[in-house]
Amino acid sequence: MWIPLLWACTTPPPVPAAPGPPVQRPAPAPPSAPPPAPPPPDRHVLLVAAGDVLPHRRVKEAGARHGWSTVFADIAPLIRGADLAMANLESPVAPDAHQGIHGEVFNAPQGLLGGLVQAGFDVVSLANNHAFDQGPDGLVETWRRARATGLGTIGAGPSCAAAAEPHLAEVDGVKIAFIATVDLVNIDGNTTDDAPCLFVAGDVCTGDCGPDRDAVHFRPELARLTSAITAAREGADLVIVSAHWGDEYRTEPLPEYPPLAAALVNAGADAIIGHHPHVLQPVQRLVASDGREAVVAFSLGNLVSDMAQRYDVAHSPPRRGNTRDGALLAIQWTVSGDAPPRLTEVGVIPTWTDNQPDRITVIRHETLSSRSPSLYEVRRTEVSKIIESSLMMEVLPSSP
Repeated sequence: MWIPLLWACTTPPPVPAAPGPPVQRPAPAPPSAPPPAPPPPDRHVLLVAAGDVLPHRRVKEAGARHGWSTVFADIAPLIRGADLAMANLESPVAPDAHQGIHGEVFNAPQGLLGGLVQAGFDVVSLANNHAFDQGPDGLVETWRRARATGLGTIGAGPSCAAAAEPHLAEVDGVKIAFIATVDLVNIDGNTTDDAPCLFVAGDVCTGDCGPDRDAVHFRPELARLTSAITAAREGADLVIVSAHWGDEYRTEPLPEYPPLAAALVNAGADAIIGHHPHVLQPVQRLVASDGREAVVAFSLGNLVSDMAQRYDVAHSPPRRGNTRDGALLAIQWTVSGDAPPRLTEVGVIPTWTDNQPDRITVIRHETLSSRSPSLYEVRRTEVSKIIESSLMMEVLPSSP
């Protein structure tokens, strides 16, 4: 019997292949680094500084009759448009005091302080030659009333330590210190360090110390002023100095003040705002020894007063109207990242005290040009003799 050999036709089982080299797979790519964070946006600080606030009798009558807000209404949008605004309050606000200490005695009502706040002011200097017009008690009353109204005060206080103390403000993380000093007074009310006090620029000067022989003059001491600036700089990124100095009605600073201003800038001042002459004086940009740019306004004239009441553009010499010229000084600093502030804009907005029989107001040149083109042309020409035309503007600088 034939039996088929099936196994002979069966396929043998496969022989496993020899292992090959391991497969090389590319390593996973490392995670991509996140894109660098964009730099923080620049920060900006805009300061507007104004001149002397002199509440003569007719100014007070206008404020009482029409409301103090009307006195500053035309310039208020500019003041409020700044981050910080300051002026020189050249009068006590001491309704509780009624002292006639010398010939030209000032004393303003509480409403003036409210009008300044409503207009947008943040800081007032009390360091001026009229500070003691209502005696030491009147100075302290002014200091208290101003602070209670919401105004920062500089240059005077219930003690000499308070007078020298900076007012500190902050804008978008940038800290600004304000200090004020005075180098002449009508009455030297400073007695002891713990009594009502002005931060005076130095010791009492004897001899031929200044053109105003009825005033008490203090010879500026650089060491004293430098020390105050250094102390203010310790807690601040910017230091603003209000200086009550100079000679009345001069449109140029006295020869000793430009070198003093340069020394104060080298000591750390970023802006020096001058008061007292009651007329405009030049505005300059200076470069400090450390490379900072700073601004010096030797005088911003009067913000409001009753001076030159009888000035008539048709019949008076143009210079007779100088005490009605004023200026708002706009200064802008920019801060990039952690770098120190740098000066980026300086502008001067001219103002005019519109002195009418029934009211007194402060107006911009833009407003003056629409009310009286001929008067505007004369005043613009006079201001241009003092302030560089390239600095003059009608609106606040805008952030870049």
